[in-house]
Amino acid sequence: MFISTFKQFVAHTPRLAMVTALFLFGAAQANELCITDNRGIDNVQQTTPTARFTISEHVVTDNKTGLMWSRCPHGYEYQSFGCNRVVGEKQTFTWAEAMAEIDPSETTVYRGEPGGWRLPNVKELLSIVERTCHDPALNSKVFLDSVTQAYWTNTLSATGGALAVDFNYGIIRTAGGDSGITADDNVTTPIAVRFVRDLN
Repeated sequence: MFISTFKQFVAHTPRLAMVTALFLFGAAQANELCITDNRGIDNVQQTTPTARFTISEHVVTDNKTGLMWSRCPHGYEYQSFGCNRVVGEKQTFTWAEAMAEIDPSETTVYRGEPGGWRLPNVKELLSIVERTCHDPALNSKVFLDSVTQAYWTNTLSATGGALAVDFNYGIIRTAGGDSGITADDNVTTPIAVRFVRDLN
């Protein structure tokens, strides 16, 4: 009776239900909180199901959007089923640094793939947010993140700054919360970066 009622609650109020489910059933993993794994809640649909992606060691291809993503944030590399810091490389960047870090017109190989890598726009970055999880709001079978914070986009904000996506909760940020960004127009805050390239 309880599970049946809870399933109806989840179906009609997924965001509120996620918080309730976490309290009632606990975390799916030590570092990620989700409501889709082994809880008898079979009508909650992932927004980024693993089957949507073609996964290799260093990159993933989103077969829905036609975008190829780095599995790890910039400054990290895939090692033994996880993302580890690259010694001697930066892991956070100001917006200007992030924009200049890679030239989409170049053919330089990145993550074992040819050129065209760039900073994503806000719509693209939101497309990989997993709405049934937080801390991080990512499908951890696809993206092996060790950084749960905001990531820069190439999209400008109305206040003269740039938009970021906060992967603690999968929301757009210009400042505040757990994002690490300290002012609405502050593009000098160093935060994480994940590059993308077009396949279509």
